[in-house]
Amino acid sequence: MDEPILSPTQEHYLKRELLKLQCEGELERFNNPLALRSFGFPFTDGDPREKTLSTAKPRDSVDTIDREVSETYPMIRFFFTRFVATMPFLSPQHQDYQQFWAGKVQVFYEHFMSMSMSESLDREETTKRKKMARKLEKLVLTMFNSGVGTVNEAEYYSSGKLALTNGVVESKRFQKLLFQSKETLQAHLAKGEYVNGIMLNVCGVRKLKKANNKFLSGLNLAKTHETHYEFVIKTQLDISESQPVFVSRRYTSFKELHSKLKKKFPGKQLPKLPSKVKSIISLGGDDEGEDDDDYERIDDDEDEEEDHEEREREIEEEQMAKKHDDEIRKNLSQLFQSLKLDNSKDYKDSNPKTPTMPQHSQFDSNSSPKTPKSPIKKSAMSILSPRQWTSPKSSRSSSQENRLPREKTRVGLRSYLRNLIKDVEIAHCDILREFLFKDKIHTLSSEDQIDLKIRENLDLLLLLNQVRFQKESYAKITKLKEESLPLRAKLLESDNGLVDLFQELKTKEHVSELSPMLRNFIEWSKVEIAATIYIMFLGNDNSYEFYSQVKRLHRLMPYSIMINILRFTNPMSIMKAMMDLLMANPFGGKSLLQTLFYGILSDDMKSQTKVITELEQKIGHTELIDRLKYFVYDCTDSDLIASVKREAKELQSDVVLTVMISPQLYELSYVDDDLTGQVFESYNEYKRLLMCEDDAEQLALVNQEKVELYSNLKSLYKLYVRNRDKEIMQQLWSEPELISILKELFTMFYKPLVSLFSSAHVDVAFRNFESFMDDLIHLIDHLSHEMYVTDTSKIVDSIMKVIDSHVDEFYQFVHETYVHDKQGLFDKLIRWISDILSFLRHAKDHHATTMRINLQQLLQDSPGVDVEAVLLELDVIIANVKKRHEKYQRKLARDESKSKSLMDQNWKSINDIDVFKTTDFGINEHDLMEMEEDEDDDDEDNEQELERKSVLLQEPTTENIEKLVPKFRDQLIELLKSYS
Repeated sequence: MDEPILSPTQEHYLKRELLKLQCEGELERFNNPLALRSFGFPFTDGDPREKTLSTAKPRDSVDTIDREVSETYPMIRFFFTRFVATMPFLSPQHQDYQQFWAGKVQVFYEHFMSMSMSESLDREETTKRKKMARKLEKLVLTMFNSGVGTVNEAEYYSSGKLALTNGVVESKRFQKLLFQSKETLQAHLAKGEYVNGIMLNVCGVRKLKKANNKFLSGLNLAKTHETHYEFVIKTQLDISESQPVFVSRRYTSFKELHSKLKKKFPGKQLPKLPSKVKSIISLGGDDEGEDDDDYERIDDDEDEEEDHEEREREIEEEQMAKKHDDEIRKNLSQLFQSLKLDNSKDYKDSNPKTPTMPQHSQFDSNSSPKTPKSPIKKSAMSILSPRQWTSPKSSRSSSQENRLPREKTRVGLRSYLRNLIKDVEIAHCDILREFLFKDKIHTLSSEDQIDLKIRENLDLLLLLNQVRFQKESYAKITKLKEESLPLRAKLLESDNGLVDLFQELKTKEHVSELSPMLRNFIEWSKVEIAATIYIMFLGNDNSYEFYSQVKRLHRLMPYSIMINILRFTNPMSIMKAMMDLLMANPFGGKSLLQTLFYGILSDDMKSQTKVITELEQKIGHTELIDRLKYFVYDCTDSDLIASVKREAKELQSDVVLTVMISPQLYELSYVDDDLTGQVFESYNEYKRLLMCEDDAEQLALVNQEKVELYSNLKSLYKLYVRNRDKEIMQQLWSEPELISILKELFTMFYKPLVSLFSSAHVDVAFRNFESFMDDLIHLIDHLSHEMYVTDTSKIVDSIMKVIDSHVDEFYQFVHETYVHDKQGLFDKLIRWISDILSFLRHAKDHHATTMRINLQQLLQDSPGVDVEAVLLELDVIIANVKKRHEKYQRKLARDESKSKSLMDQNWKSINDIDVFKTTDFGINEHDLMEMEEDEDDDDEDNEQELERKSVLLQEPTTENIEKLVPKFRDQLIELLKSYS
């Protein structure tokens, strides 16, 4: 027997490269606006606006279309007919088949592709359209890489992967969990973490007095002093022999900082400044008889905190907010009451068939608003009590020493500052430097030191709580992972495994009646939901701000009126009627939806124009601005635009720099040579700034003034391009093609849902949701005040109890909806998903030897191909994959070092525990990792800007592999026919 030419690993990656080349070639053809005319049925080969369209059913196999189409689009054609056209919502039973695809989709596609939208290179960032196209390509390639098998590929899946990585690249990003001890966490807090060379912490709050110099103190002769709170900020640079610097700033100083940064960086999206929370956190202790409201109450001295004008402004803002909320509730009530529904009827009596809901006394939303006290943990108080650091003489009263004013505001401001310094330009600008280092505190008072120590231990306690919560989550998930083995086996044993499992939802009325496999899955889901609730509402610096928004929205929602509406009407039919109203074209004019989005785009362009004006004033050089405007707006020579972009690629520089220095534009838009030199110097300094990353010593040497010019030009260019794109989008919204396809899609998706929800108890589900939110908000209110003195296991149990008390109600809604699904939409969706999973398992299926591509034979039957050259190219590709993965791992490590690290890394590791592995369903993990690399690249425009061209230059050549594509395509077509 001849020695095999390819190893299993080489065979897998040769197949992947051939599939990639074929897929890229097919997708490249779609850049032609008329591409769908050669795609075959259900699209038409002529002008879709003029040709008479058929209503025939789809032909869903490759061999039912002519040979030319199958050879041109074998992969995309199979993907479309097998997975897109068969989606239940898009199936021919729900719409006029060719009238939709040719009369709507093809018409819109040809119209949209004829428009001159910007490219990624234009914006110096990946456009949303480019991201979508790249994700579509990765999705198609991932599915075919898993669904198309080769003769020896099963061996690769069982042993070959480890040979590729040599232990460097793990099959999944999973690192050993390190549940840190108290001492480790304490050292972590003391050391701090550097972001862009800066470590900062809002570590304390000080109460200061100042003499009242106002005339007679507003006729209050006894008031000789005013008091206010300031937040103590600790900052240290990552430079040898650098010492921490302490400053204190009022909340108004943060507002001034935010305002100054907006003016200096008008093109940047700054983090939101958190609201001021005027409350005191109680730590318990000796306050046994204290009113419960002291857990979060307005400080008695608040009236003295700020000057008279500031107080008046805040009072006015509060009154306006209250008035706004009242108006929202009033308008919503009037809207729903206009339907003249009777609210006086008893809910259960008026709908006797509606399932009743259990009452939950533990978290009754109608109970007293005061929060019950929890037993105080001595362990918690031992690290928080100020008595450890104060003598009896300096000790405050017990009621005062166990209260921390402005704690929630301190944590929110810390998050705000840390988000600011993630931007390297902001982190090292003069405004922020002055804020962090001017008027430093040389010596902290003993009272300040006590406050800093208490709050440091409070941070430590929160970290300890998170670690304990993580331990609980880890223990539950690892246990469920073991118990999920029968479920995984059932899904893998047969193509109907998923269908059989979902049949239980239809036949079982309660969670307790489900099989152990599904109950384990629900338990896993509950743990994941509990962890998410903890992270979102309790576990990070932004939790309180986000929770306040959710609580306010819940308070504004007119549940009772909406529930009455849902009792008598089908919500989907209401939605359909509303969309019909929005999309109607009275007398051939614009629809309400078109007018709405046109107005939104106009408002967006107006706000963008304001930012553009500010940037133009900051730049101040008319010649530079005119050059950018000419290139973006006025240049009609497409060949010239393409030439400048090509020049940027050849020079491996930004488009902005190339536009400024290119001799091709010299005669068309004049720029003085001295100005060009300034731009070039600024660009070099800007590039140097980005290259420094966290090297504080190098960052200190960067000339920030020189950086500013190029940074502003870059921001201005992006805004010009976005503004032009919005003008094109306005044009698109003004034309009928978009509205036509939107209306059709909406009808297709909502028509089956209208029928599905017509008999479902949506009103009951909505009331259950209200009850769940009441219980959850009541619990979070309680925990946010007492989490510092409550055992973490009780926090976990409390969240789980709320979820447990409502899980059966949620299941009842799903069960009832499934049971009353007269059109079988649920079953169709499940079978559609099952069909996808079945296709994905083909490459791993050891028994499907007859449906595999023989790449060994392909090489032997290609006499014009140099096999040795193919193997060399293949080895380079495998080495390149390994390098990309290693780079990705380094990036992950770098990102983790920039995050809140210890806690974030633990949560990430817990989330990476695979209860269900992607390989169980035939999805290749390396392809998924590459998709994750693309997602991370989307958020790294600056890094992309510096590395993009070099990465492109390092792409391995595939000159000899490309010669195999025609014969590979023939084998692929025959294989796809066998799947039909």
